[in-house]
Amino acid sequence: MSSKTTLTLLSGIERLSIESRGDLALRGIDQTGLTVTYSGTTPPQLEMTDAGATLYLAEDGEVDLPAALNVRVVPGGDLTAANLEGDLEAAEVPGDSRLQMCQTVRLGRVAGDLASSLCRTVQVDHVTGDAQIQHATEVTLGQVKDDLVIQHAAHVTVAEVGSDCRITHSGPVTVESIGGDASFHHLEELHASSVKGDVSLQHVTAASVGAANDDVAASHVQDLVLSSVGGDLACTNLSGSAQIGRVRGDLSVNSFTGDFIVSDQVRGDVVIRSRVQRGQRLHLRAWGSVALVLNGSLNLHSLSGEGQWKSLPEWDAIRQQTPNPSQEGGAEVLIAAGDRLTAASYEVNMGELTDTLDQLGAQLSSLGVTIADQVRSGVAAADFEGIGRQIKDAFTDIDWSSIKKNIRAAERARHQAERTMRQAERRRREATDVNLTMHHPAPPPRPAPPPRPAPQPATPPATDWPAVPADEGPVAGDPGANRLLILQLIQEGKITPEQGEMLLDAIAA
Repeated sequence: MSSKTTLTLLSGIERLSIESRGDLALRGIDQTGLTVTYSGTTPPQLEMTDAGATLYLAEDGEVDLPAALNVRVVPGGDLTAANLEGDLEAAEVPGDSRLQMCQTVRLGRVAGDLASSLCRTVQVDHVTGDAQIQHATEVTLGQVKDDLVIQHAAHVTVAEVGSDCRITHSGPVTVESIGGDASFHHLEELHASSVKGDVSLQHVTAASVGAANDDVAASHVQDLVLSSVGGDLACTNLSGSAQIGRVRGDLSVNSFTGDFIVSDQVRGDVVIRSRVQRGQRLHLRAWGSVALVLNGSLNLHSLSGEGQWKSLPEWDAIRQQTPNPSQEGGAEVLIAAGDRLTAASYEVNMGELTDTLDQLGAQLSSLGVTIADQVRSGVAAADFEGIGRQIKDAFTDIDWSSIKKNIRAAERARHQAERTMRQAERRRREATDVNLTMHHPAPPPRPAPPPRPAPQPATPPATDWPAVPADEGPVAGDPGANRLLILQLIQEGKITPEQGEMLLDAIAA
């Protein structure tokens, strides 16, 4: 059960103190007095002096007060405040703190979680739980024991975050220590001294991270400074300069426009892909293998240890390696690979690349036409009548199950050949006019067939089929050899499956 009472403030009061033994909720409104809603049977007590006024609440309470008052509170539980134009102060909040649309908030210790939205200035010394702040002008936090999330803040200063930290769409950000993972996206400037987990940097104008214990991913960062990376480092689309100290894992870089210098070393492997230009510097030494794919002019000075070095060479020793004379005048590239070094420098001419692709397409089209012509010639050269005479004269016993299996296989082969011819014809129509000469290797000579016993003379039955020479006919009295002959004819494509069935029907009759 709750009760409501209205209390009158003396004119000229600018500061109000509120002490509550329970939860406290404050709301700034356009009025001169106080409206208190409280629980229990003990009404609120208001004391006024020349220095200000003090309100005492025995239980949970909600207070509507003039928005311009400066308020100092001593809550017994949670603290909620909204629409306050004056200052809000609390030495300690035993529970959670929820703030909305307040001008200036100064809190000492918050034993629970902190949530702030649309507050101009937020200063908190210690947060035992999580902290989430949105749309603030000035954020100053001492220690946040758990997670911290800040969005749309003009200026952020944080001493310590015990767990994960995520700050996005903000102005200059300074964080001394982060105990978990860190995500910094869309920031004007970042300074982070140490991060024990992974680090994600995206769209940061200038980022400086002291020590990152795990992996670091940086994308669209204008100026990047990393003192040490305990895991892998992956960089994409860097502009400005990149100054890296030590990388304990692998390093991958895809596109950078300024200097990229690893002052200490990379313990793992390195892969770098980018366009380089005159005046740029790429310096790194790695214990693993190094692969460079660089587009543009460069002066490459490199040493490869092939796994035999006990220490990496100094920069002067690398500079003494003479670059390729054709590379002079470009970017300065100093590379030392403890294992193997692979480097490629190239320039892409899109016109030449297009011509090459067109020529390749024309060659493939011509090859398809040639294959189609060969298939047509092989089919047209088959002597179907002579083959039919041989089959009808020779076959007396047919294994239909075996024949049907091979017919289906031949049918599939025929469909494939038809698809090949259609594709070749389509490519021929779409191909540009290209003079191309194809030189095909001569086929190897076919081995001579083994000698066969002379066939027994027999009187051929009366038929309209043309006669077949005896040495090309089947072996009379050998059904197995005759079946092999018909299968071979079908599989070689000398007869179609339909023609084979017609001939087999004639033999069966």
